[in-house]
This record gives sequence, C-alpha cells and structure tokens, in this order.
Amino acid sequence: MTGSIHKILRHFFTITIAVGVAAVTMPWNTALAQSEDLVLEEVIVTAQKREQSLQDVPSTVNSALGETLRDYNIFEFSDLEKMTPGLDMRKINGRAGSVALRGVTYNPNSAATQAVDVYWNDTTTGTLGSGGLFQQVFDVARIEVLRGPQGTLQGRTSPGGTINIITAKPDLEESTGYVRTTFTDNDGNNTQFGASMPVVPGSLAFRFSGVYDKSDMNEAKNILDGNVSQNKTSSARLSLSWAPTDALSFDFAYQYMENDMTAFNTLAGSSTLPLQPQPLPDIKANDFLSIALQPLDNTGEYSNTSLNIQWDVSDNHQLTYVGGYHKVESDSARDTAWGNANPGVPRPGFSNPQVISDDDEAISQELRLSSISNKLWDYTVGLYYGKEEGVLTRDQLTSPYAIPITIPTPFDIKDYAVFNHNIFHFSDQLTAQLGLRWQSTERIMSSTILAAADIPPLGISEGDVMGVLLPNGMGNFDSDSFTGSASISYAFDEPEVMIYAKTATSYRPGGASVSNQNLRELAVYDEEESWFAELGFKSTLMNGQLRLNGSVFYQDFDGFITRLNRIQINNGGNANRPAESSMTTNGDAEILGLEIFVEALLTENWILSANGSFTSAEYKDGVMLPCSDGNPIPDGTVANTCDVGGQALGVQPEASMTFSTEYTIPLASSEAYVRALYNFVGEREDVATPDGVELDSYGTFDLYFGWRLGEGAWDLSVFARNLFDTDEVNNYLPEWRTRLGSLGTGYWGAELVPPRLLGVSATYNF
Repeated sequence: MTGSIHKILRHFFTITIAVGVAAVTMPWNTALAQSEDLVLEEVIVTAQKREQSLQDVPSTVNSALGETLRDYNIFEFSDLEKMTPGLDMRKINGRAGSVALRGVTYNPNSAATQAVDVYWNDTTTGTLGSGGLFQQVFDVARIEVLRGPQGTLQGRTSPGGTINIITAKPDLEESTGYVRTTFTDNDGNNTQFGASMPVVPGSLAFRFSGVYDKSDMNEAKNILDGNVSQNKTSSARLSLSWAPTDALSFDFAYQYMENDMTAFNTLAGSSTLPLQPQPLPDIKANDFLSIALQPLDNTGEYSNTSLNIQWDVSDNHQLTYVGGYHKVESDSARDTAWGNANPGVPRPGFSNPQVISDDDEAISQELRLSSISNKLWDYTVGLYYGKEEGVLTRDQLTSPYAIPITIPTPFDIKDYAVFNHNIFHFSDQLTAQLGLRWQSTERIMSSTILAAADIPPLGISEGDVMGVLLPNGMGNFDSDSFTGSASISYAFDEPEVMIYAKTATSYRPGGASVSNQNLRELAVYDEEESWFAELGFKSTLMNGQLRLNGSVFYQDFDGFITRLNRIQINNGGNANRPAESSMTTNGDAEILGLEIFVEALLTENWILSANGSFTSAEYKDGVMLPCSDGNPIPDGTVANTCDVGGQALGVQPEASMTFSTEYTIPLASSEAYVRALYNFVGEREDVATPDGVELDSYGTFDLYFGWRLGEGAWDLSVFARNLFDTDEVNNYLPEWRTRLGSLGTGYWGAELVPPRLLGVSATYNF
C-alpha cells in the first residue's frame, strides 16, 4: 500500500495546486469578481435524515437533481456513473444490479448484503430488489450518493455508501407537468411524463408519471441468425401527498415496472471446440458480435411502494415513519456456452442451458424521533425493522448425463436495529457529531438439488433429492454488532470554508454461498467489519459563484466479502470429481483515496463543474483465497489457494473524472444552449481474467445542442453520446464453458463502452 500512498499524495497535491492556480489565474476569475449578484443554487440534501445544505454535511455527498438527469439524458440508473467519479454500476444478466463505490465492489450473486445499499424514497429495496431500479430512472426529484460507510442513520449498515432515489412529489398548489420523448439511432425511443393535480389546494394532491423505453441496446449481433439485442421497459407511478394540518403530512408512492430483454453477449476470441458444424470466425470485442444458440432472455416485474409520515409533535420535535414494500419477479434463460454453434447437430453436453428465477420480497419499517433546530444539541433516535424473503431457483442439466434438475435456494433475512445520532453545536463555527447503532441479523438459507422430471430408466421421479448443497443449519446465521460514526467540523466565515474529520465503522453479516456444487467448508463465508477515516473541506468562494470541496479517506477491512468466479474445485473434496464453481469468501483489504469537486458559475449564462476521484483498493499482503492455479487439488481439499496480496478488489479504475458545462445564448423570445459532458475512466486490472488483463484508460464525450422557447414551455435538442465512438473494453467475462467436461469454447465475454448514440429530444412543460 506504500506505493498507493505515494500515488494518492501525488494526485492530491497535483489536483489541489491545479485548481488553486486556475482559481487565481484563469480569465474567468475576472468575470466572477465582477458578478457579485450571481450565486450558485444551494443544494439541499437529507443525508442525515434532516434537510441540510450539502455544504454543511461533514462527509462527501453527491446530489443529482432530476432536472440535471433529464438535461443529460440519464434514462437508466446505471448511467448515473457518468456523472459520479468513483461510482461503478453494472446490470447483472438483466436480473439484478451491482454497485461499487470508492473501490468497495459487490456482486449480487454473492448472496451477501450489498456493499452499497440502494434506497427508494428512504426505504430499503433489499439485496435483489435493486434489480428493478436498474431499469429506468424517470420523474425523480434528486438522487443522493452518500460515500463511505453508513453505520448509523441508514436502514442497513453498508461499507461503501448508499444511493437514495427520491421521486418527484405532487405539487399541492397548482397543476404542473411535462411530456418528453427521445428518439435515438439504435431504434430507440424513450417517452416519459409526469403530471401533478391538486385535489384540495394546499392540502391534498396526486401525481401520475410513467415511462416507455425501447432500443436495440448496444446493437450486438448474433452471427448465427442475424438477430440483435433488444430491450423494452414500461413503468407507471402514482404518488399522493396529503397535509391535513400544518404539523402532519403523508407522502405515498407506488410504482410498477415491466422489463423484457433479449440480449447477446459481445464475444472476443477464437473457437476451440472440436468438430464445429460450421466455421466460426475470430472475433474482436469491438466487432459487437455474438455466437449463441439461445440469447439471454430476461423478463421481470418490479413493484416499489413507500410511505412517509411526518408529525411535528411539538415546536421542536418531529416524529417520522418510513415504510416500504418491494417485490421482484424475474425469469432469465440462456445457453451459457456462448461461442458454441451446433444447430441441427445433436452433441449432448456441448450446450449449457440454464434458467434462473428470482422471487423476492423486501419490507422495511423505520420510526424516528428528531429534534428540530435546537441551538446546542440536535438528536435523532430510531428503530428499524427489515425483512427479505424469497427463493432463487436454477433449472439446468447435470453433466454429463443430461438429467434435468432444479436447485431452489430459499432465503429469509430479518434485520433489527436501534440507533441514535447527535449533533452538538458548540458555537457557530464548531460542530461535533456522534452516532451509534446496534443491529441484529437473522439469516436462514438452504439449497437442494431436485430432479425436474421423471426418468423411469434411472428410477428417478420428479422432486427426488439428487444432492444437498447446503446441509441443515449450514445456511443459518444469527449475529449482532455495534457500528457508529463521529465527526468534528469547523466553519470559517472569511473565506467561507468548512473543514472536517470523520471516522466510522461498518458491518456485514456472514452467510452461505449460492453455488451449484457442494463446497463443504468453503460454502460458508464470515462476517465483515471495517474502520474508516476521512479528512475533508467544503468551501463556497467568489461571492457564492465557486464551490470547491475535497477529501482524503482510508478504510481498513477485516474479512472483506468478495465473490470468486469459476474456481477449479474437487466436488465435495473428492479428487476424482473435478468441477468448477463460484463462491463467496473473505479476505482482509484496505482502501485509500481522494476526491475533488469543483463547480463554478462563470457568468450569468455559463456554468461548469468537475469531479475527480482516485482510489486504491487492494487485498493486504499475505491474504490467501481459493484460486485456479493449474496444480492438482489434494484429495480431501475443496480448492487450492493463492496469495492475492496487492491485487485489486475489483475491476474499478483507480482514477476517474467527469467534466460538464452548459452555456446559454439569450435570443429575442427564447434561448439556445450547448451542453457537454466528458467522462474519463483510468487504467484498471480485470481480476476476472486468469492473467489479470490490464484494461486501457478511455474517455467519452457527450455533446448537446438545444433551443428553449415559449418561456421554457418547449425544449428541443439534438445530442451525441460518446461522440468520438470510443470502443474500449470495460471488463471481460471468463471464457464460456460447455457442460461436457467444462470445455472452453475459446470465446470470452467482453463488456464495452456503449457505442456512439445520436438522438433528438422534445419536451413540453405545462
């Protein structure tokens, strides 16, 4: 980690000096000094369960307003990473989503609780419930990204941070709304709307919103039949706000979403399978080609419900109830032996069909009592309860005998918590915060291999137990822990700068791997604990026209929970039964990083912002994890182990940056604008590949031209995302394997930067 410290310090001083020189010497400094009546809009967040200016929160928080998301055509949740350095978001087979922040990576197939929890209107969506949120983002008020461990105020403690999607509320005073449609050159259309209507002005109103989206995605083409990837999503939301008195308010939201996707994995490599019935070509990743007997077909239904009740029980106390219910039902089917082509030629074992079904429900309830604007001491005390239950079912064929099997993995998770957070106002300048949380988790999981059909010659009947992957009790865990946070901050008046120091702890419970093999003792992973420290500053300069924030942080993990894919094992510890499996395990790790944020209102018509992040996330020296090293696995041992000290925790880059700007041109009765977004992703090591492939850095540039008229009633724009058609690989998937002896097809999956996308948008506001 010594080398990483040197990198961090070098980047910190380089960025800080560059920003300082720019603030003093660049030509726009004169423009700022001469425009004292111009100020940046204040950003209000609820990161600490109370409304505060973002500049007053002693931790790193990013907030993206719904208007900003629409301006930059952020339609999918995962596109948020384009505007948030250090954030990495990926769909997993269309079913669920993976969120990594500040180097803390996560795989939803791990069965562990999330490293970065996703909330919908402050309600916990659960481990698998975030899959619905990874589809479309529409009609939101803002999205808040809280960086670092959340071990005090949030619904569940998470080591990497949280993301809270806050939907638009009804307008209690007047009828308002909008309709927006966008067409893109990948046969895409995104149409969304939102409309509020008061029923009793000032007291009762509802809002109805929705979205329809379809496209050919990245236009990956299957060479066997010429079909291309396609995706279609539709959703509707009903929101209701009721304020029967000045002291009491209710906010309710219900959303239903359907998604239907047919996708082809982009491949890279050359065929190695014998006796192919047709010649298969060598493929480069940027060819956007695939070879699939069956595409990835995914259908999903997702519902989200939230209820927020606030009651001012006195002049200086508020009681808050937050409840949520989230449900996921999805089915995913594919042949996992991509690169295998045998239509009309029966070759049992060379295909590897699999069907995965998710059925998941998550319920959360939270009750908080908070003080309101006390001069010396503000506090919050609360209770939390969460429950998630469901079943993950995999249907496939056993190897090498083509016996249809089903593997149901039911789970039941309960979380309980009591928490307290305090803000001490020692003076107008000096503030300290202290929080503590006790949580208890109960996890029950089992996994059994069952026959999926009658096979009379073998004496097998449907439902017969073919094997047990998690014996009774192995998937059951009860644990409890204390986590907390503390900070101190000091605010200067001239210049307007706040400096702070923060420390926090986080915890994730242990559990059992979801696997198709008997991993014996490797089926269980242990609990994870982490300790975190952050030093930072937040400043508002140039008479309110410039914001400059920065932080450095360190996080130490005891037993970081990670997912290892396709590890060579002795099935059940028997050296005569080699197999391949994925598993969840633990390894000590540490993370060091820095972040810089700059926003400037250069003139009345010109605004820009820049964000930078540098993070080094590695396993500690001497950490041993299961691996495939090519050596024989001794009898009685499940897998070999390798020293992974110094290896990156995931495929996230060390350095990332975004730059955005907008310039408006006033016209007689309207205005034109030009908008740009640049996103830089640094070099990184793809730890999923055997030799740790080094992936190149890249940048994408998005450009927008538009025209607003009718006092903003109409907004027409044309745009190009990834204007220069950057075609770098984001990460590789391991070589696809057949069911017969796990023969490699010779093709790897390759996830690339989405190709250039041209489009036109029209918005009507009323």
